Amino acid sequence: MKPCAISGLLSGWLLCATLSGCQGPPPPKLAPVRGQVKYKQKPLGGATVCFVPDFNKGNRNGHQATGQTDKDGSFTLETYPHGQGVMPGFYRVTCIVFGGVAVPQKYRNAMNTPLIFEVTEQGNENLVFNLSD
Repeated sequence: MKPCAISGLLSGWLLCATLSGCQGPPPPKLAPVRGQVKYKQKPLGGATVCFVPDFNKGNRNGHQATGQTDKDGSFTLETYPHGQGVMPGFYRVTCIVFGGVAVPQKYRNAMNTPLIFEVTEQGNENLVFNLSD
């Protein structure tokens, strides 16, 4: 096949895909999740909060969501590459600080964390996670 024929086929396919609306699967429905992390009753700034789908509770289709805490411990979660929010379902919650305050190991590993949380379709806007030793 000549290069012009290949180019023509590719152009035709792209035009067909564009006109037929073939854009892949729709993005997942995300619910807003915002909250605060405290350690020993004080706001924990500079932490990475991760919501990892909890397979044991039936969340097999969710995606991991993450957020960073600011100096007052507040965070907003995002699901990459879809944007702000989290897919509804059960999650195991981890919290990791790189440098600074050392968070106990039990909060740093999704398999061991005592924090399990259900994200509802309406979202969860005022979460407070109180970490302790």
